[in-house]
Amino acid sequence: MKKIISLVFLLCVLPAASSMAAEQPGFYGLLGVGSSPLAYPGGSLSGYGASIGGGYNINQYYGIEGVLAGLGISSASEYTFTSFSASVVGHIPVYDDIGLYAKVGDGYTLATFSPAGGGQGSSTPISGSGAVYGAGFEFSYDGSNYRLGLDHYDLTASGVPLSTNYINVTGTTHF
Repeated sequence: MKKIISLVFLLCVLPAASSMAAEQPGFYGLLGVGSSPLAYPGGSLSGYGASIGGGYNINQYYGIEGVLAGLGISSASEYTFTSFSASVVGHIPVYDDIGLYAKVGDGYTLATFSPAGGGQGSSTPISGSGAVYGAGFEFSYDGSNYRLGLDHYDLTASGVPLSTNYINVTGTTHF
């Protein structure tokens, strides 16, 4: 929690000291892919993820964002972790078209587990809300905008804590 508070503090203080290029105000869409291992009591499962969403930059330093993420996609169909999240996003320009971003918010998640290898058996979906936060680098290259980041999703349902770190590459486009 102290790390989150420190990150939020930095997002509030550092923009005042920077005059480099930053995100432009207005609407944007995003599309991402990455890796999303799921951690649960007693183990973990590997999988891939994909996300789609959009947001609105209020100014060059702050914005809001909504993301629908399908995480835990694997050939073994061991689990799915689908989350819709709403977050506040902060941008810190570093140099020309390079910057840092961080976000914190809440997400509603539906998780489903299936037997390994798609074998016989049933799966029980669990759902609930939990914290979503992330950070990473953002940069522009050849007229396109990209993010390289890590988003963390938490879910506790039926007394079982679940979490995944979605390590992703995301492309963004401004409207």
